[in-house]
Amino acid sequence: MESLRVALNAVVPFIIYLAFGYILRRAGILDEAFAKKINRFIFKGFFPIMMFRSMYSMEHGSGTRPAFMALLAAAILAVIFLGILIVPRFEKEDGRIGVIVQALYRSNTVLFWIPLATSVLGETAGNRAALLLAVTVPLYNFAAVILLSHYGHITGESVGEKIRDILTNPLISGSIVGLIVWGTGIKLPSVVLTPINAVADMTTPLAIIILGAIIKFASMKNNLKYHVAVIAVKMLLIPLALLGLSFVLDLSSFERFMLVTLFAVPDATACFNMAYSMNCDGDLAGELVVSTTVISLAVLFMWIFLLKFFALI
Repeated sequence: MESLRVALNAVVPFIIYLAFGYILRRAGILDEAFAKKINRFIFKGFFPIMMFRSMYSMEHGSGTRPAFMALLAAAILAVIFLGILIVPRFEKEDGRIGVIVQALYRSNTVLFWIPLATSVLGETAGNRAALLLAVTVPLYNFAAVILLSHYGHITGESVGEKIRDILTNPLISGSIVGLIVWGTGIKLPSVVLTPINAVADMTTPLAIIILGAIIKFASMKNNLKYHVAVIAVKMLLIPLALLGLSFVLDLSSFERFMLVTLFAVPDATACFNMAYSMNCDGDLAGELVVSTTVISLAVLFMWIFLLKFFALI
């Protein structure tokens, strides 16, 4: 099955990068303190370039309905709102609350969602799906900065300073600049685009290698309840609810697939980087990135099989 091949191609390199970082730490080549400094460097220096490239490379005029884009935004905001209401009932530590809520709503749309749409539905669908990043990526980042700033107790002296902190967050500033360049139709020369692409391409592998060097796999057993809860809610219950909603709204096959799989794909790698950089539980965030990525292999196969078996896509 082609979709399984796509999922394997996304997950296996992730595991290899993770193992490489872990081996580097165990061999004493990369210690945890230095890895955390590199993680901050990646967050502030590399992620803005990757966000810029994601926005800049979107297809124009893909035919995606604005109403469906608004629906995606509403679904993400609804999960955030429900997470803020429900998670504190079961977890009292603020740094963990922010991480868990972020894990529930934030997906790896660039590495998993768009390639999956191309594989399952074809190249045209992939081009249409790419435009949806204009909704998901900025919304993910704006929400994460506000959420993690609150639960990480990062406070400014005034409302103006808080707004400045949000707008100057590396992921958001990169996204904004990318959207501006994309929206104005400016075409960058290859001499500029080549290094941008090079830096963007190395961002995710480097971030995952550092995750492997920092994460403490032994602690995952102690945090098992968080992993089970996030995977069950994010990758199973939310997609199931959205599948039902797709019938109520009479969505097309393409729209149904994109809506259901939006939360079935694993957490974004940036969840880990942002949590560490904003005084939240970075260890738990990293663990959730790992567990949702590994489990996604089975979960995505299940959802695609069911959607195809019942002729829903």
